[in-house]
Amino acid sequence: MVDQTQELRDEIAAGPSDLDNIFRYIQKLERTTRLLGLLGFTSAVLLGAIIVFTALSVLRYHYPIVLNGSEILLVNSICLGAELAILFTYDRFRRTGDTFYEELSDQLQWDITDANKGWVGNASHRPPLEVRIIFRRYIKNTDLPFTRGAAGILVYAVAAVVFWTLGLLVGLGQ
Repeated sequence: MVDQTQELRDEIAAGPSDLDNIFRYIQKLERTTRLLGLLGFTSAVLLGAIIVFTALSVLRYHYPIVLNGSEILLVNSICLGAELAILFTYDRFRRTGDTFYEELSDQLQWDITDANKGWVGNASHRPPLEVRIIFRRYIKNTDLPFTRGAAGILVYAVAAVVFWTLGLLVGLGQ
């Protein structure tokens, strides 16, 4: 295990290699998941805003200002489909990135020796700072806005379905 870790460190020190491409790929996954998370958040806000705006216009003016019932249903269905597609794609990219993160972080454990009481590391042989920063940025930047971890996808999906259901009720109520 120590030999493999040293070989990996040597590959990192040697410059561009397959490992370097993997780190770039993790950085690309981090940017992509961050963008998809912002798109998912924007889509959920848009879905909620359409419902609120339409409901307020129906209550205040007794008829919709912009959309009628079938148009509300169509727009909400499109937004719901887009939201679920964004969340599905986000989840796929995040799982791929998590796999790379877990495997590479296990591989880069510094001078690990298997002791009877667990794993013991030697901090004097750490991976380079750039590698640690890449990992830290990936973990910090791949959560959906205003949520943490994998539960964020469920929160966004439930919110989208609730907004869609409210839109259906407002649309049918006209």
